[in-house]
Amino acid sequence: MEIFYIILLVILIIIGIMSLNTTLCIIMLLNDLRKEKGLKPISFNPIEVVNDVKEKVQENKELEEYKKKQELESEALATMLDNIENYDGTGAGQKDVPDIR
Repeated sequence: MEIFYIILLVILIIIGIMSLNTTLCIIMLLNDLRKEKGLKPISFNPIEVVNDVKEKVQENKELEEYKKKQELESEALATMLDNIENYDGTGAGQKDVPDIR
């Protein structure tokens, strides 16, 4: 009976090694495809992964700030155009232009 368990254990180890090998081959293939497309390869280094995430978070923050600034500029421009349309020689009907600094 012990031989059965030893053989079963050896079979499970072989299957585990084969599935790990298959997984590594797939990841290597994906990395090659990413390199051909000019993308950054998949990294297994946790420090590189954390740095990549930090960079992406920073890029997203910068993008959000840029979008907010563009919205403020669009709002200011729309207000200026409305003020030009409503101008009758006096300050009546004029709106305050938002500060875009």
